[in-house]
Amino acid sequence: MSASEIIASFSQDVYQALTKALDAKGKELDARENSLNTREEKLKAREDYFNKIFTNHNGKQRVIVQVGNSSFETTYDILLSCPDSYFHVFQWTPEKELVKSPDRVFIARNPTSFGYVLEYLTYGELYSDLLDKGLLNMMIADAKFYGLPKLAQKVQDRLDSLLVLEVKSEQRLLALEEASLKYDERIEELSAKVDDICETQENHSLKIDNAEKETTKALKGVNSKVTTLSSNCDKILAQHPPLYHKVAAVSQFSNGQYINWNSPLLDLTSHLQYDGSSAYTIRKKCLLQLTVRYIATCSTNGNGSANVNLLVNGTAVARCYHGQSGGYQESREMHDIREYNVNDKIQFQYYSNQPTVNDALGTTLTIMVLHTF
Repeated sequence: MSASEIIASFSQDVYQALTKALDAKGKELDARENSLNTREEKLKAREDYFNKIFTNHNGKQRVIVQVGNSSFETTYDILLSCPDSYFHVFQWTPEKELVKSPDRVFIARNPTSFGYVLEYLTYGELYSDLLDKGLLNMMIADAKFYGLPKLAQKVQDRLDSLLVLEVKSEQRLLALEEASLKYDERIEELSAKVDDICETQENHSLKIDNAEKETTKALKGVNSKVTTLSSNCDKILAQHPPLYHKVAAVSQFSNGQYINWNSPLLDLTSHLQYDGSSAYTIRKKCLLQLTVRYIATCSTNGNGSANVNLLVNGTAVARCYHGQSGGYQESREMHDIREYNVNDKIQFQYYSNQPTVNDALGTTLTIMVLHTF
């Protein structure tokens, strides 16, 4: 590359660098200018704000409004803040001063509500919490007089809400009074029921006491009679002891068989006659106690059940039943006291899937004559 070409290339680079630096500087200056303009606008807005405050507090802008016998001091801007209001009927100079009586306005109205009117003119809202219906009605009339329909509507809405609240409160009070009355009636009803229950309980207690006394008296009589009967029984048994006999079964027996007995009746022959196999026939009308004891068996790995039936004239009248398992042997007894007539036939029948124990004393019958008629 020749020297002229090198110089030309260097010149081009320097030009581009300077152009870039100037563009950046120009953007920085534009940003600063915009920042200064913004600050200037803020300063202007603050200046206008202070000028407005100064203007509003300037002694020449103040006005005294006398309502009845009370005076209220404000500014003309506040007093004239609502278009077409009553305060626009006065004659004002271009400097917002009254042509007549430059520092005072007299209004022949009640001063009580005017303070709230001035509050509305100042803030654009009515922030005071008013609950007096008389004052609210007065404010509605004054708002209409001053040409402030929005204020009149706000006060009317507040009055309506207050009336609705009063109606709801009255309804709630009536509901509470009604509930209280029902509660009192319910209390009286429950009290009457409690009194009735107490009276009934007293009557029941009295009846229970009388019943206990009668029961105690009756028990004494029963005990006396029992003692007498026991003494008489002892005397009768001493004079006439019950006839008693015990017999054993002939041998081992199995399902469905009648039990055979192998001993004579000895002293019972006057009451019973044995046929030599399984049946006893009654010869005298009597009261018998029969006791049968037997031992049943079961296979080692099986389950079983056994029962002995007492049959009178072929009909089962009593039964002794039990079950066993796992190879165990169990004994059971049946006791039966019954009145028998002459020629009644007594038998015992065994039912089981296993036979009885092969033991001479494994199955026994005990007969006791308790009474002969």
